[in-house]
Amino acid sequence: MNRPFRAATRISRWLTVAVLLPIASFSAWPQAHTRQVGIYSLRSSTTNSENLSEETAKAHGIGRDARRAVLNVVVLKNEVGLDTTVRAQMQAYATNLAGQLKAIDMRPVADSSRISYLGSYGFVHGEVLDFTIKAKPEGSGETLSMTYRERLWVPGLPAQ
Repeated sequence: MNRPFRAATRISRWLTVAVLLPIASFSAWPQAHTRQVGIYSLRSSTTNSENLSEETAKAHGIGRDARRAVLNVVVLKNEVGLDTTVRAQMQAYATNLAGQLKAIDMRPVADSSRISYLGSYGFVHGEVLDFTIKAKPEGSGETLSMTYRERLWVPGLPAQ
């Protein structure tokens, strides 16, 4: 293979990656976030409410809508190398770049020996939200807090 052809092939590969990587990231939902404080971990993730099955959404009173998202938060206690979920007083809200506050009503969801907290909220396509989550684990005097920023997209709409 001659050198100009190899160089063109390398450039072509890099251009393909450079073009496809941003496109792939537009359709992806934000990743999970974790904050470790002492023996406790606070974990949070969000997903579009349409990603929930109809049964799950109905069971938890969440309307499935492309412009609604679900915040899932878990408080874990690490004892002897084993993480177990624990009950907590939970508060969550999001603020957009215009400074508008969106309180997120968090509800406990328990199944067998596990507990998590769910809350749903509306958003605008491409909206950037700063999330603040505060949790006080049951039996602890310590309040865990976490803040992070995410941009949310409506599935199927072009990225801005």
